[in-house]
Amino acid sequence: MAIEPNQKIQRALENVLEFPDTIDVHFQPLVGFDSKRIIGAESLLRVSVDDELVPPGELVEAAMAAGHERDLGRAVLNEVCRRKSEWPDGLLATVNVAPNELNAPNFASDSKAIMERWDVDPTEVVFEVTEDWVTPDDQLIENMQQVLKIGSEIALDDFGTGYSSLSHLRSLPLTAVKLDRTFVERVDQPGPDAEIARSIIHMSHALGHRVVAEGVETVEQYRALESFGCDRWQGYLCSPAVDPDSFAGLVETYNIATLSSRLRINDVADDEGDVTEALDSFVFRRTSSTRWAHVGGRNQGEGWAGIIEVDEDEAPILDDALNQGLVRADWPTPRWLLGPYHPCSAAVVALDGDTVVLFGSTEPDILPDLDHEEWLGHGSRLAADIGSVSPAKMLADELEQAEALQAMMSGSSMTIGTTMRHVADTVATALSCEFGVVYLETLDEIVTTTATPRVFDLELIKAELRTLRSELVAQKCVQDSEAEALPLTVAGQDFDVRSWLAIPTAPAFGGIIVCAHTSRNPRGFTTLCQRLGGRLAEAANLILETAAEREALHTQALRANAEARRDPLTGLANRLAWDEALNSCGDRNATAVIIDLDGLKNANDLLGHAAGDRLLVGMANALERASRSSDTVARIGGDEFGVLLYDAPKRAGNEFVERALSAALSEIEFSHGVAQRAEGETVRETVHRADTAMYKNKRFRQVLKTASSQSP
Repeated sequence: MAIEPNQKIQRALENVLEFPDTIDVHFQPLVGFDSKRIIGAESLLRVSVDDELVPPGELVEAAMAAGHERDLGRAVLNEVCRRKSEWPDGLLATVNVAPNELNAPNFASDSKAIMERWDVDPTEVVFEVTEDWVTPDDQLIENMQQVLKIGSEIALDDFGTGYSSLSHLRSLPLTAVKLDRTFVERVDQPGPDAEIARSIIHMSHALGHRVVAEGVETVEQYRALESFGCDRWQGYLCSPAVDPDSFAGLVETYNIATLSSRLRINDVADDEGDVTEALDSFVFRRTSSTRWAHVGGRNQGEGWAGIIEVDEDEAPILDDALNQGLVRADWPTPRWLLGPYHPCSAAVVALDGDTVVLFGSTEPDILPDLDHEEWLGHGSRLAADIGSVSPAKMLADELEQAEALQAMMSGSSMTIGTTMRHVADTVATALSCEFGVVYLETLDEIVTTTATPRVFDLELIKAELRTLRSELVAQKCVQDSEAEALPLTVAGQDFDVRSWLAIPTAPAFGGIIVCAHTSRNPRGFTTLCQRLGGRLAEAANLILETAAEREALHTQALRANAEARRDPLTGLANRLAWDEALNSCGDRNATAVIIDLDGLKNANDLLGHAAGDRLLVGMANALERASRSSDTVARIGGDEFGVLLYDAPKRAGNEFVERALSAALSEIEFSHGVAQRAEGETVRETVHRADTAMYKNKRFRQVLKTASSQSP
């Protein structure tokens, strides 16, 4: 008799929970775009019933429905760590977790204990949470922060498929984003999927997150993602998920040569005979006697078509190519060559006096060994296929600028501090920068991008920014920091600045925006990025001034509000503030003390109001010295004061009176009443009892004074 699907899943869950050792895990290799090597693997649950595989997603959903997701998660993590303990050091293991599991108390400490059991370094474990399942709340965010504190990473899986993708990217403490395979399928084809993938990668980098592409199956998908700056990938182009023993064999044999052979880089030719297809290529055409524009190309050159313009005096490589015909460059690490391009290897060939083609790669020693005529042939064929920049590309670039400006203006309802952070993040995201800072000299306020740890000396960097701002006449773009270093001390960051842009903004505040590309993704600023930076700075000026005005009005309102609740003579709270304190007390435990200053009228009549004011101020000072900062002390009438002692012990009221007596000037005398709030009593009823006790104390003191004056 066949088992119903629900019964099969239930049986599988019961078996796993009762016998955790029966869990099987397969691993799909994770490959680095930079190293071209396997750097880890995603662990995928494999559970069978009667030799039939149970869909992992359905098993997890069944565990969640039964409240066993944490038990299942512990069992999976334990098996992954057991297997990982057999791997070479340095390989990452990613583990999928359900949000309810990640939201569980002690998730981080429990997970760390499992890792320690198998001697697994927490920094080599990545927890993946699916975007559609995430509902951010304080507990989830706190648990995620605890995971980061133990050293592990958190990746948002299937990014771009949910309804709140951008919100999650901004609000969750992540280290990585996984680009959903639905965007990867057509990433090598012109259209929205490629543009969305490019935008997600650039935006994630600006926020300090790595990007992993899943479902990479073709050479063309790989090349497109590489040109966009993606960090890691997984998919059938490398390998499907395999059993642990097979994965160990892949790690030993898969290297840069394996991948290079699959990508046909450095091969003699592919079927079409073009050995330059995998390279970045740029076609530059002369637009004036000294000005050149990039009109199209392949890979990175395709994405930057129409948005790079250079002068010959800013690009000596062009002049060299025109004079020599062909110029080659090879460096072990990326360096600036032309415009925003920072390759390791490049060949620049002049087709004639008006057209130059650049071939390059961000990988060292990757260019094919061709002579001048062969490079000339490849460059001529490429240039022949490229006319002018397409209207669709120009429209996409305009839309990108419009979206960035719209994003900037969305920060118009914030305080000055959050507006500055919004400006820094928006500029860095729009220009795909890894580092950004905004400084307003007259307010002496500085913020960095959210993804940038503030480990540098703020006072030092403020002084450096003041100097840089004073030297700026207009915005300044430096494409090669080796020629002119960024004049900011950002020691302690895990990057080197490769290019930087400084833009004056908010002249009323002496403002400046500085953003930079770093060694994490070495590149410079396209002409479009430079123009967009200037437009964003103009928009920032408006929202910064609006925020400053709003904050000034808010400060004035707060000051007026405080003055309306402050007694002008004594500086204590007045009757309005006293009544508000009574109304807001709620069910809180409180002790009420009512003080009546004796002899005020006599002092005013005999010595003048200045003497009476001196007594009132002295009484107020004594009460403030005797109270705590959390208590309410108010002048509630001419010579009457009220005190509310919150959450105080039983004798607190009498002890307060004794402290006030000790603190008061010798000429000050007062009557007092104390009442502690009783169960079921309103605080106003408590105050009334204290007021009654004060009058009783006042009459008693008068009787004593009368008796004392009549005694012989």
